[in-house]
Formats: sequence, C-alpha cells, structure tokens
Amino acid sequence: MALLALRLILEALVLLTLSTVFANIVQVWLGGRAKVRALRGVSGPPSKGFWFGNLRELLFSFGCGAAYNAVAEYGGIVKVEGLFGDFALLISDHRAIAQILLKDFDNFPVTDMGGSLDLNTYFLGAGLLSLNGVPHRRHRKALNPGFSPKHMRRLGQLVRDICCQVRDGIVVTARKGAWASGSRTAEIDVGEWMNRAGVEIVAQASFGYSFGTLQKEEGNGEETEIVRAVKEMLPLLEQLGPWVPLFMITGASRLPHRLVRFLGKTAGLVCPPIRKLIRAVDVLHGKTREMWAARKADFAAGEDPNENCELLSTILWQGYSEGGLSDEEVCAQMSTVLFAGSDTTSTTLSRALHMLALNPHVQDRLRDELERAEVLQELLHGEADEPVYNAIDALPYLDAVCRETIRECTPLPFRNRRAVRDCVVPLKDGSSVMIPGGSEILINVHGCNRDEDLWGPDAHLWRPERWIEESSLARVKEAALPAVYMNSMSFLGGRKACIGFKFALLEMKTVLATVIPAVRFLPPQKQEIAWRFGPGVTVSTTDQFDDPMPRMPLRVEAL
Repeated sequence: MALLALRLILEALVLLTLSTVFANIVQVWLGGRAKVRALRGVSGPPSKGFWFGNLRELLFSFGCGAAYNAVAEYGGIVKVEGLFGDFALLISDHRAIAQILLKDFDNFPVTDMGGSLDLNTYFLGAGLLSLNGVPHRRHRKALNPGFSPKHMRRLGQLVRDICCQVRDGIVVTARKGAWASGSRTAEIDVGEWMNRAGVEIVAQASFGYSFGTLQKEEGNGEETEIVRAVKEMLPLLEQLGPWVPLFMITGASRLPHRLVRFLGKTAGLVCPPIRKLIRAVDVLHGKTREMWAARKADFAAGEDPNENCELLSTILWQGYSEGGLSDEEVCAQMSTVLFAGSDTTSTTLSRALHMLALNPHVQDRLRDELERAEVLQELLHGEADEPVYNAIDALPYLDAVCRETIRECTPLPFRNRRAVRDCVVPLKDGSSVMIPGGSEILINVHGCNRDEDLWGPDAHLWRPERWIEESSLARVKEAALPAVYMNSMSFLGGRKACIGFKFALLEMKTVLATVIPAVRFLPPQKQEIAWRFGPGVTVSTTDQFDDPMPRMPLRVEAL
C-alpha cells in the first residue's frame, strides 16, 4: 500500500512538472510570435534554430564574439532569437540605455538569464541581486552607508595588509619555481591568487572574518572550499550552456524548492556539472551562515560593532538586532556581497595582469610611477600615516590602467532587463523603437564600452593613455553616458548601479600598487590565454580552450 501511494505521488509530481514546462513553452512561443510582428523594423542575425536561437553564439563564445559582431553589423539595437522562437533585444545605443536605466526604470526591472530572478535567489538568497522595487530600495538604503568614502578611507590599511600577503606569496612562489627550473621566471596561475585575494579582502573588509585563503605562502596548496565555490559557480553554469535558461524559462524553477532540489540532485547523478554546481551553492550558503553565526556571537558577547572598520557587519547587526532583518536576509546579503564582490573584481584584476604581461611598455611605465611615489612606498612598508586611499588615488597612470581595464575588459558583458509594458524608447540617431511588453532586454555593456562613436576608431584596443589624453577625454565626456563611473558602463548607472564600485576600485588599485613593483609578469610560453564570454562573468581559459575551469598561468619574475 505504501509503495502504491509513493508511486502515485511520484507520478503526480512528474505530471505537474511536465504540465508546467509545456504550458510555459507554449506561452513563450506565443509571446515570441507577437514580438515578431511588433519588432519588424528591428534587424538582427538569422536564427540558428528553434530550440536555442542565437543564445549559443551570443552568450557562449570566445573573445568579444557575436555580441561585438552584431553591433558592428546591425547597430545599437539588435533583434536576437532566444529559446523556442522568443526574441530579445541586444541594446548598446547609449540613449536607449539611458531611457531604460534612468528615465523609465520602473518599466524595466532586472531579471536573470531565465527572465526572472529565480536563479539569483537560488544561488544567493534574497539579496540585492535578487530583488526589485520596494524590497530592493529598502535593502540598498540600509547598505549604502557601508560603502561611503569615509569607510573607504578607513579600510585602506586593512586592504593594504592583505595585498602585502598576496605580494609576498607570489614572490615566494616565483623564486621557488625559478630556482627549481633554473631560469629567471616561474609559471604561476595568477588567476588563482586573484581569486583567493578577492575572497579574503571582501570577507575581512565587509564582515571582519577571515577564511584563511592566504595562509599557504607557496600558493600551491589546496584551495579552500569557499574560494573553489566562488571560482567555479559561473563556469559550471557555462558548462550547462543554454540548458540553464531553458530550465528557467520553462517555469521549472518556480516549482516547490524541495522538488527543484530533488530534480537537481537526481540529474546530478548523470551530469557532473549539475552535481558540482549544487555543491558550490551549498558551500557558499554554508560558509555565509558560519560567518554570520561567528560575528553574531562576537557582538552578543560584547564586541562593539562600531569598533572595527568593517563595511557591513555593523549595519547588518543593527538591522538584525532591531528586528528589521531576519537571519535569512542577513545571510543572503552576505552571500551576495561575498560572491559578486570577489568574483568580478578578481576577474578584472586577472585581466589587468594579463594585459600588462602582453604590453610590457605599459607595465614598465606603471612600475616606474609606483616606484617614484615615495609616500606610497612608505605606506606599503608601514612607514607613513597618510591614508592609503588618498595616496593610491593620486596616481594618474595607475588610475588610467584601471579605467581602461574596466572599460575594455568588462567582467559582465550583458545585463538583463524585461519590459513590463509597451514602451517607446528613443535612439541616439533621433529615431525611436517601440519595445513590446514582456520583451527581454540584454544591455550590451561590452558593445557600449567599445562603441567607436564614443571611444574612437581604436575602441577595441586596450590603451590606458586614452584616459590621460585631453582629446580622448573630451570625446568621452561629451557622450554623457548613464554610467556611475566615468562613462564606462561596466558598473552601470541608475538605481541598480553597482553599490560597491568604489570598494572594487580601492581593491584593484591596491593590489596593482603592491604587486607590480615586486614582480614582472610575462605571457606563458606554451599556452594561449583566451577570455570566454558566458551568461555571467567572463573567464579565462587555456590549453586550446577545452578546460572549463578558469585558469590564467603567467610567467612571473621576482624583482
């Protein structure tokens, strides 16, 4: 009798799942047909098939891939086909982006790559990246004070100390490797060091907690669980390819959470990437709960929340103790800050070091500026009292290298939105386009950052000097992009602009200012590094591009 009941329950669950999926497929297809009629005046590349449309070539490619080619061929607004004949708009036209991000913000809420925020919620909990509307405004207002310039100045010494650990670890590893090989250089996975540094800086600076990711000086030991989870989550999503948005858009993600988890674990028995992805999510959630439990115990035992210079622990504790935030909400914010803050910045730093290795004249000029900055050198050796934030912010070429890397090598090439209702959006050429309600929008950050009308004919080149030359700066300032950071769309703009962009800049500049005078970076001899587009953060890969996990080996010479 019990077996019969179990069988009936399983059959009912399967029927519910299949019915939900089928109904959503039909809904998506019908919506796509309606959009075809409304978007007849918008051109785009031919579809590659009914099931996945242009998704494979757009979201899963090497280099600038199909996104840049689409802009070059079809302009600032491109119609691309998604799943089951549905359509999305790939937009790099800066006037249209201003309308979407600023003037008509409420009509274009944020979505993830499945057209909702279910995926973000599953991975990170109900944090900033998983919220829209009033809940998002409430949480952002609570967190904003933690990212003020005052806090940045207080954090300078802490970030410097962690960066010195990173520098010392890289130097020791380079010297040992060079001695063992009998050469001046050693090949090191620099990307791993940046991942470890990113997690440790965010954890200590934001929450006053250390994961011990820099304890092994050699850098060749086992990665900690949290570093591996943060590093692997998005590459694992990429391995699953368009099957992830397929899972989301069919509505399967809106099934009961326990059922989704059961289905995921069942699929993981035959699909290793799914099994590893579930494991990474569990590690991230487990570590943030562990971190919050430790900090909560410290505060309950009498530690003054205002004594340390942590970005967010004080704010989260205040919200929790006053009943405004639950344990679940606090852990969601911690997961969001830990993942989003460390992954994007470590990727951008890896891009910067790769570009410096490929452009030795830029690396030499940057090293010369850093070595001539006496106050900075005294600060890095603990011999001066001036705030690190001020000393680093006063170096023009370091600033130019960071700005150019953020522009040309944006870690997040696309941002998702969905039109709630029909809306007429103006374009920079004076015309306009009617976007039907329900349309998926891909804000093409990569294309906007490489727009030759804004950046000149060398927009596709990594050239830090453009941020120093008056002629180049004048062109950029005239564009008046809806960006929170110097007309580069990498941090976006408006109410959903990156809340921690000033902290990311502090981290990036401090790492470079600390490491570059101590070592020289050169390209690897036997491997080619390529940067792979994906649904999330762009990642590096090697060995003829068949390695799904991010790696960035560079030759390193200790100076």
